[in-house]
Amino acid sequence: MNIDQIDSLRNLMEEIDLFLESVDHEDHDDGEYTFLEDESGISNTEVDNFIESLYSVREMAEKFTM
Repeated sequence: MNIDQIDSLRNLMEEIDLFLESVDHEDHDDGEYTFLEDESGISNTEVDNFIESLYSVREMAEKFTM
């Protein structure tokens, strides 16, 4: 893998970390993510699945950059 690809993966990992950190600090009023209040049609289950996918992507990207 070339240096540009590795840098891109590292940047992606940083952005994923920032997003996951913001979600971890998110208030869950009535079991809902507050950032979903303005979004129609997105369920907590979908967000939970998305977050789990981000953890998987983050883990795989880390393996590539080692």
